Order: sequence, then structure tokens, then C-alpha cells
Amino acid sequence: MASRSYLAIPNNASTSISNDLLVVVFTFLFWSFFESRKLGMKHWWAYLVFTFVIAAACTIPLFLLMRERKLLAIEALDKSATDELTT
Repeated sequence: MASRSYLAIPNNASTSISNDLLVVVFTFLFWSFFESRKLGMKHWWAYLVFTFVIAAACTIPLFLLMRERKLLAIEALDKSATDELTT
């Protein structure tokens, strides 16, 4: 009798795709955690939840959008502070 695998890995192609996806997801979560702390972004845990509830394909662009908005806000604050000092 052939042994049954209880893992959801039917063939080598799906194993490779699954491994790639896991690497992408865990790399994103690791990087986004430290990036959000560095920039002072709130609610990092929401991206963790969204990654597994919605999909990484939606969460990664969402995080990048919110990161860009935070960077623009920081830049605007810096510009207004330097303008205030020069006047």
C-alpha cells in the first residue's frame, strides 16, 4: 500500500510556488515591521492580519501606499519646519 502524504503538496511545481510565496510573505512581514517602526506608522498588526485574511497581493501594495503617504507627510513636515526657521 502506498503511503499517503497528509500535506497539501500534490507535486513539485506547487511545492515550489508555495515555498516562493512563503519566502515573499515572511520577508515582507519582517521588512514591513521594521520599516513601520522606523517611520512611526501605526497599526502594523493590521498588515499582518490582512496578509493572511485577504491576500499578500493586496496587502503589499497597500503597505507601500501607506508608507509613501507617511514619507510625504514627513517630508512636508520637514519642509514646513525649515521654512519656519528661515522666515
